[in-house]
Amino acid sequence: GVQTCALPISLQSADRPYQVLIEQMQEGAVTLGQDGTVLYCNRRVAEMLGVPHERVVGQKLQPFVLPTDLTAFDDLMHEARDGGSRGEITLCTADGRRTPVYVSLSVLHSDGNKPLLCGMLTNLTEQKLHLRVLAEANARLLGEIAERERIEDALRQAQKMEAVGQLTGGLAHDFNNLL
Repeated sequence: GVQTCALPISLQSADRPYQVLIEQMQEGAVTLGQDGTVLYCNRRVAEMLGVPHERVVGQKLQPFVLPTDLTAFDDLMHEARDGGSRGEITLCTADGRRTPVYVSLSVLHSDGNKPLLCGMLTNLTEQKLHLRVLAEANARLLGEIAERERIEDALRQAQKMEAVGQLTGGLAHDFNNLL
């Protein structure tokens, strides 16, 4: 008979499908230290930051956050330690490009070490663009409605004037007949 050899599944090979998934997905995946240092990120995060992947790991995420959003980001990191947090911030690339992102952070407890923060970053650029297009279309529609109402009011006013004209013309005709 044919002998089969049972190979032990290593942790590395067991985690492989998850590693592939995290690297291939469209969302940014990040693991942060307590101070915001990037301990791990997938390629999508590096793309959002406009920095080569190898230059993101080991850096703090805060320098990539829009200065006016730093307090919100610190609040998200603090809230994540109490069971998770979600919010919106804007990331800035080295070349000045701004990327609005939805951040979801949760705490990851590891044996004996300080807890880490795991997060997902969803690029909101397309959604914001879509909302802006919808808002512009809505504003145009409201403008057209207002213009139509103005024209209808003018038409009603003209019809009233015509009716008054016919009434006074008729009265003048009747008055003339009396004379």
